[in-house]
Amino acid sequence: MHEVTVGYGLIVTTAGAPSDNTTLSTILGDLEANGWKGQFGSRAGGTVLCFTCRAEHPASELAVEGIRRIEGASDPADMLALSTVTCPGCGTGGVLTLNYGPEGSGDDAAVLAGLRDERANGEVASTE
Repeated sequence: MHEVTVGYGLIVTTAGAPSDNTTLSTILGDLEANGWKGQFGSRAGGTVLCFTCRAEHPASELAVEGIRRIEGASDPADMLALSTVTCPGCGTGGVLTLNYGPEGSGDDAAVLAGLRDERANGEVASTE
């Protein structure tokens, strides 16, 4: 396990070093094949929009069940956190894609900081 501080006091734990050989579309395709078919987006004030039911929820109401950190092969400043979450309103499971680091927005940072870790090992994210 590797712990990486991604800014704003958030630490992400990954099973291995990110690989430049895995594309964003490959990761998203694998997640969708495993049932994570919905899409989510960050909104102002640390809220998350479910694109299935169009409801907005505070990030703290969404449980992170997995997270994958990737960086751009040609631009390391292009950093993404792909979080698998479930909408508390309609129950849709899907992927919340957030930028962090130099390219991250304040909205994405607020959402990352507010997400709840629901992994059994408690090692997905920490705000300490």
